[in-house]
Amino acid sequence: MSSLFFKRILSFHYSAPTIFSRFFSKSLSTDPPPSPSSFTVQFLVSSCGLSLTSALSAARRLHLDPSSAANSLAVLSLLRSHGLSPSHIARIVSVRPSLLRSRPDLTLSPKLSFLSSSLPPSHLPLLLSSSPSLLSCSLQSHIIPAFSLLRLFLPSPDSLLLAVRRFPRLLSSNFPSTVAPNVDLLLSRGVPAPHISALLAAQPRALTLPPARFAAAVDSAARFGVRPETAMFVHAVRALNAMRHSTWDARLAFLRRSLAWSDKEIAIAFRRAPLFVLVSQEKMRKMVRFFVNEVGLTPKVLARQPKLLMYGLEKRLLPRFRVYRLLESKGLLKKDGNSKRNKLGPWLFACNENEFLEKYVIRYSREAPEVRDVYCSKIGVEES
Repeated sequence: MSSLFFKRILSFHYSAPTIFSRFFSKSLSTDPPPSPSSFTVQFLVSSCGLSLTSALSAARRLHLDPSSAANSLAVLSLLRSHGLSPSHIARIVSVRPSLLRSRPDLTLSPKLSFLSSSLPPSHLPLLLSSSPSLLSCSLQSHIIPAFSLLRLFLPSPDSLLLAVRRFPRLLSSNFPSTVAPNVDLLLSRGVPAPHISALLAAQPRALTLPPARFAAAVDSAARFGVRPETAMFVHAVRALNAMRHSTWDARLAFLRRSLAWSDKEIAIAFRRAPLFVLVSQEKMRKMVRFFVNEVGLTPKVLARQPKLLMYGLEKRLLPRFRVYRLLESKGLLKKDGNSKRNKLGPWLFACNENEFLEKYVIRYSREAPEVRDVYCSKIGVEES
């Protein structure tokens, strides 16, 4: 997908910035919220299914009276007709109580019709309960353009729903001033569309960041030597956007101190597995102790295999380590020659579950029946 093609799509939907400023701007009103009326609270509890606590909170942002109740009931009926359950409706109303004052025929019905035609029936309630503010957005200037853009990169309803659930404000974000220019930047740098899809699915919030901040992360990823056409590039952008500068600096200082990594080794590790920098410092400290002190890997090896630092210590690394020590103590690994798979090294921990079970557990279960229990951590193994 070319940047030019993407710009043509944007120009069709985003050709009137004055319209966007009208629909995307936030209210600057500083008036104090009114005290909730008893009628409003009662309606929210009896008709919308809110708890008393939620109703009291929502009623501070909404005023209903008997004359407006018929309209609010029509709104609820419309939501139910599109497959929303009482729990979905309660969730939506508690987050966006002002929807009860919407005009169901003129305002809500066209939006729900469009969304129903764009999603499977089972997905619409989940989408709206995850992102209730979507129904407050303009259909023509926001919802349709947002869906048109997202469909380019998240064509399946499941992928779209997953992205919204990971970041509920995705669909109500300011697409023309954040998502659109950020996507365009990635395309202009040569990032393939499938990789942008992966970023949207894994960390949709990143694409809603201010373009200046997003561009800084893109530039930093390039300076680390991560190539835009590789899948690692969007992982690098994701990692850089997920941390504040102070956190990033602290993480680099920790790597230099605990592993004695040079800047070159840090860059090598980052290029190979950018997301390893998101591992907490506490976990990283445990992983370094395990690999350096117990396994005997050198910091240089870890720089070339940084993904090792991302695995679970208790559920993955220690059980495999105990199995290896058991087989080694019985002399079983020597029978297979000098294969690197019989040595205590990165492959032992990096191979997938099926490979490990086949190579180390099932293969030796007759000669060492206890290996199954050791792997399941049911018994201990004395480690020398």
